Amino acid sequence: MKSLILLTAAISTLAANGPTAAADPETASITAQFSFNRDAPAEEIYREIRALARATCRMDTGYALEFARLKAERECRSEFIDNAVASIRSDDLSSYYTAQTGKTAGRLTIARNSQ
Repeated sequence: MKSLILLTAAISTLAANGPTAAADPETASITAQFSFNRDAPAEEIYREIRALARATCRMDTGYALEFARLKAERECRSEFIDNAVASIRSDDLSSYYTAQTGKTAGRLTIARNSQ
């Protein structure tokens, strides 16, 4: 069965210039749709979620400091994946996620639709 969920994550943005760029972060919200086969193995679903998180959270410009950009991307991917796993509500996927990361998926569900 194919399912569709709408995922979101917060992402920090920093001013591109100035000595206080790292001290003055702003937060934006990103959203992506994730269509997946609910009957697929947890490992496959998790791999697809990670790929979507990498693509969605990638930032190419606007950062004065490279480490700040990398940190913001990493935090965005982590929140994005956590929200995705929690939204899907699959025991197999949650167990796989915990085994891979050592974390338990959060309880935040953004939106959920079935096709």
